[in-house]
Amino acid sequence: TEAAGRPAVSLLAGFGLPAAKTRANLRALERDTDQHLAQQAGLALAGLLLVPLLDLGLTVATLRLPALLIAIGALLAASGGFILPDRLAATEATKLRSELRYATSAFLDLAATMLAAGSGLEQALAEAAHAGSGPGHRRLRAALAAAQTTRTPVWDALTDLGESTGVAELTELAASA
Repeated sequence: TEAAGRPAVSLLAGFGLPAAKTRANLRALERDTDQHLAQQAGLALAGLLLVPLLDLGLTVATLRLPALLIAIGALLAASGGFILPDRLAATEATKLRSELRYATSAFLDLAATMLAAGSGLEQALAEAAHAGSGPGHRRLRAALAAAQTTRTPVWDALTDLGESTGVAELTELAASA
């Protein structure tokens, strides 16, 4: 369906789609907006064609649906297909943010314990990030690894992660540090 929707991407983008909230969700999920728009257009087209094809199948079985019902059904199916990717992205982004908040809390608790036990700051942060295994911990590890690779402060990496995912707790943590 994505390939079928690809030609409509520039048209949809010209209308200002996706909306700001959806863009934020896609950024948090690290997904491409053009791919998302192609998916929306493809699913809308599939929904638009689904009802007439269903009607064709019913006609072969000698059942007829009123034309108005077919038109309304096709429009509803197309609308549903268009909205579905936005809803799925919102749900996944909410779940990711929740997991990232949980991971941040666990990360801070463990890092504080390790600092109190005498570990250095870098070591405590690295070990705390490696303690978990979920998506939130993976994103924290990736942010810390990127900071180490680019030789930027850890706090800048946490700020970037907080801003890209919409998790204010990370941004606040970095600002307070």
